[in-house]
Amino acid sequence: MIDRWTQGTLPEKPHTVFRDPEGGALLYEECFTRLGFDGPYSILYHRRAPTDELTCEATARGFRWEPSGRGAEPLKRRLFDSHAAPAGGAMIDARVPLLHNADVVISVARPSDSDDAFFVNGDGDDVFFVERGSGAVQSPFGRLPFRAHDYVVVPKGCLHRFLFDGPDNLLFGIECRRGFHVPAQFRNDAGQLRMDAAYTHRDFVRPALEPRADAESAPREVFAKRRDAWSRRTLPASPLDVVGWDGFAYPVAFPISKFQAKTGLIHLPPTIHVTFAAGGLVICSFVPRLTDTHENAIPCPYPHSSVDCDEVIFYVEGNFTSRRGVGNGAISLHPAGVNHGPHPGAYEASIDPDFRASRLPLLDRGILFAIAHVRGGGEMGRQWYENGRLEHKPNTFTDFIACAEFLIETQVTAPKRIVARGRSAGGLLMGAITNLRPDLFRAVVAEVPFVDVVTTMQDTELPLTVTEWEEWGNPLDDAEDYAYMKSYSPYDNVEPRAYPAMLVTAGLNDPRVSYWEPAKYVAKLRAMRTDDRTLVLKTEMGAGHGGPSGRYDAWRDEATTLAFLVTELKGDPS
Repeated sequence: MIDRWTQGTLPEKPHTVFRDPEGGALLYEECFTRLGFDGPYSILYHRRAPTDELTCEATARGFRWEPSGRGAEPLKRRLFDSHAAPAGGAMIDARVPLLHNADVVISVARPSDSDDAFFVNGDGDDVFFVERGSGAVQSPFGRLPFRAHDYVVVPKGCLHRFLFDGPDNLLFGIECRRGFHVPAQFRNDAGQLRMDAAYTHRDFVRPALEPRADAESAPREVFAKRRDAWSRRTLPASPLDVVGWDGFAYPVAFPISKFQAKTGLIHLPPTIHVTFAAGGLVICSFVPRLTDTHENAIPCPYPHSSVDCDEVIFYVEGNFTSRRGVGNGAISLHPAGVNHGPHPGAYEASIDPDFRASRLPLLDRGILFAIAHVRGGGEMGRQWYENGRLEHKPNTFTDFIACAEFLIETQVTAPKRIVARGRSAGGLLMGAITNLRPDLFRAVVAEVPFVDVVTTMQDTELPLTVTEWEEWGNPLDDAEDYAYMKSYSPYDNVEPRAYPAMLVTAGLNDPRVSYWEPAKYVAKLRAMRTDDRTLVLKTEMGAGHGGPSGRYDAWRDEATTLAFLVTELKGDPS
């Protein structure tokens, strides 16, 4: 259903006499059609009548499932582990259906063996994402190779079997019961993929006819599924006797690495990730991309309720910025009408080095810009994140200090010529490093900083407190958590000493870090510090956690921060 493709030898015109180039025997034409005769189709030419069969009977073989009753279980978010699915056997038997409605059946499969028979799905088009493994789909259209991280699309009614290169395979299956297609917005009026579509015609892998000897040795047993009932047919000869075909309906593979991701000024809805479509559903690919370019853009998706669709996410690899505690192979369900969105903080997210025009004023003045990838982020994998949470949280602070010391040791900069900046939980980091090494930094910017850790994490009326316990600990019910969190909480560890110059920001409407938290932190600093360096509390009276939302207001806010940093760096480092 991508475009017209041809293989082998064809007559000049369909539905005319066509003889085998090898021997001259009359060939049998098969029309493989969709939507009756109104939709995409292909025409194949067989050496034998494709209708011939020896037996047809019911069978106990094949993957089975029983549709659950509507409303039988509570409507709530769910998480599945595809790696826990039963492993072994052939693809025909290995599928484990997990979720279904009238439009789609979602399944996983962990086959270890190639199919020893062919399969025909009469209930829908099959779309598979190959998480692990490689091999080929064998059908009358030829052999279609695939590898890990490919989509494989097998049209409804297409006889085929999976051949795997090895025993370790995992496929995420989407049975589209109302017709698979390329999204209409990807095509121009001529049916060609548009130049601004998410992929090109060249990105798809098509099947190629096999040598006759290989095709003739194929199995003669076919299992078919229709209305989820199975039957078994035996054929007098191999069904792979095609000498040529052309048309629009045939199996294809699409490497996800070919998907052209889009980015924008601010976060865009999931529709920018749409890859394929079918009746009642779309398939999206969330691939690595540049994050949104607005200075105050929130890169994680916003909480939302999809009142007309369920959302299912299959996690393959990398760091999905809106989720924590979700590993490769996980499958999450977000039912229609139930609020869902990013886990608070999304601490495991990586901060990618990228271009920001706002940094040019710094570079023009000879100021270098560096990003510290400390433990607690996701840059070095899951363990890197785990080593920066709960009882390992101080690793984040000492890693940041080590980065600053490295810049000094390598003579990139000098002591008291470094400024640091962090936001939200990164603001906690700023508070911690000023307590641990106030001598190292010339100035610090702590934006909407989470600095009163113990008090905030005991206030269950705040919207994020309970869900954040898995990141920090629960000081209400665990005395050890309380003591440990208090040992590094910036507010609780302010002492009489000299501190760097500081700019601390707050938002009056901030639901995550209440405005009084940075305010009381600054008040305590003013009362206890022994120096006379700059200390500014800047409270936005109309902003929330992300700062001013208007374009010009956001630029003005950023300019204020940069002016503070430049002014402090130009001053006396003593």
